[in-house]
Amino acid sequence: SLGGSALAHVYGQVGNVVPDLNDTDLVSAAFRVTQKLIREREILAGHDRSDGGLLTTVLEMAFAGNIGVSIDTNPGIDTLEYLFNEELGLVLEVGAGKTAHIIDQYTSAGVPCTRIGGTTDSTQIIVTLDGETVLTDSIENLQDTWEATSYQLERLQVNPDCADKERETNLSRCTPAFSLSFAPSAPATVSDGRPQIAIVREEGSNGDREMA
Repeated sequence: SLGGSALAHVYGQVGNVVPDLNDTDLVSAAFRVTQKLIREREILAGHDRSDGGLLTTVLEMAFAGNIGVSIDTNPGIDTLEYLFNEELGLVLEVGAGKTAHIIDQYTSAGVPCTRIGGTTDSTQIIVTLDGETVLTDSIENLQDTWEATSYQLERLQVNPDCADKERETNLSRCTPAFSLSFAPSAPATVSDGRPQIAIVREEGSNGDREMA
C-alpha cells in the first residue's frame, strides 16, 4: 500500500495500491478511545502516520522532544512497506507502566493496537524489525536530512549567513532546562471563574517556534 506515498514520490513512482478507508466504524471507535484517553490524561504525545508513514512519524516525534527512540517489533511484512505506508494509523507515547492498559482500551473496542518500542535517554534512533536492525543513526543527522529542503529554501528567503547559523545551532540543540524563580499560584480569574490567557503567535506551520 505504498501507492501515492511520499516514498513513492521520492523514487518518481506512483504505485499501484493506495491507502483506503474500508471501515468507518473502526475509525470512529479509534477516535472515541483516543478522546477518552486524552480526557483521562493517559496519552503523553501522539501523531498520525498519514504523511510519510510510520518511520517519519516516529522521527518527527523524536525531533520534537529531542529524545532517542528504539523501535523493536516483528511486522512480518516488507520493511519499506511497513515503515513508509501511509495507511490510517496513530503513534502514541504513553507513560511507563501504562502500555498494557492502553492496548487493552483499544483492543476492547475492536481497534488493533500494539507496542512498537519506546523512548531512550540517548540521542540515537534504532529500528529493529524481525530481529534485523535496519536503521541506526543520531537525531542530529536524521533531523539535518529531514530539514535539508527547508534549509535551502530559507537561504533564498533570508540572509544566507543567518540560515547557516541556524542550521549549525540545530545540529547541537539540546532540551531546554525549565525552571521557575517563583512559586506558581493560581492565575487571576474573570467573573465567570475562567482564567484569562492570551497566546500570541505567528502564522504558519512552524508557529510553535515563535511561541517557544
